[in-house]
Amino acid sequence: RFLRKIFRNRFCQYLYAAIHPRWTVAFALRWSAHSRKAGDDYAEYQGEKNEHLVCFAKEFRETDKIDFFIFGHRHILLDLALPHQSRIIILGDWIKHPSYAVFDETGLNLFDYIEE
Repeated sequence: RFLRKIFRNRFCQYLYAAIHPRWTVAFALRWSAHSRKAGDDYAEYQGEKNEHLVCFAKEFRETDKIDFFIFGHRHILLDLALPHQSRIIILGDWIKHPSYAVFDETGLNLFDYIEE
């Protein structure tokens, strides 16, 4: 929470922007690499009752008729049927779960990306 407040604080953003990109880009890349080395715990599927995007889709579906919820940037691959003939698709990423979705006359289909 503390870091979130710092990152969203306008004054801190102004100070960070005032530093030359030579230093800020290097800092951001090191920070990003450090967090990736810390582990992949965030990427595991949390289960239908604990997965934030699934809970959001179920709650949103109660008030609005949505056939497909398509999300990315979660680093898991998921195709789950929801109540009221809805589906949630969470696309993988391009490192561990390369995938893509196609919507055509047959419906929405999820495919693994296989380079030929």
